[in-house]
Amino acid sequence: MTDRPAPAAGGEALLHPATLADAPRVGEILAIYVHPAHQRTGLGRALLDAAITELTRRGMTEVRLWVLAENGPAQRFYERHGFAPDGARDTYLVRRPDGTAVDLPEVRYARRLAAT
Repeated sequence: MTDRPAPAAGGEALLHPATLADAPRVGEILAIYVHPAHQRTGLGRALLDAAITELTRRGMTEVRLWVLAENGPAQRFYERHGFAPDGARDTYLVRRPDGTAVDLPEVRYARRLAAT
């Protein structure tokens, strides 16, 4: 199940409990989108906080997310908010308008959540 915490003007967050048999209390933030006109206003932090609050309410003890390896600003954002790379790497397949595809390298970040 994928959920959207309460929508905010200018952005949204997508999250869900991860489907890992060996880590049933791990949640995943699928995406946080902030419209460029609303970036650097605190909206990203508010969306991240809302996602973490909801995952904690559901009993998750850890949250993970994937960041493009080349996206330094996003990596710094998550690091400022307690996330750190956990060593996992993958690629994200993107299809171009002409039908060709490219694999973009990703790095997984994780953060422990406070017990409820």
